[in-house]
Amino acid sequence: MNKLSQEQKKTVEHIENKLCIISPWPWSWAERNKKTEDLGAIQDSNKENICSFGNCTQYYPSEGEEPAEINKEFIIHSPEYIHELLLIINKLA
Repeated sequence: MNKLSQEQKKTVEHIENKLCIISPWPWSWAERNKKTEDLGAIQDSNKENICSFGNCTQYYPSEGEEPAEINKEFIIHSPEYIHELLLIINKLA
């Protein structure tokens, strides 16, 4: 297997560094709160919102739109996916 070029190494290192400073993972999906009318949110492992889609009463008609289920799953698992890909890249390099 060919070694990574300097540019590729820099890219991998940049991604590894970003993965270390993003909100702690695993991330999860917080369902819509029917009592407060808050739409769903992506939360970090401390249950802090990373991305909230707003309040459908307070912000109507400009509240956010929750992502489709498949997109939601991909987004919340992206740190783990990236981590696994980096392990594979580093092993092959």
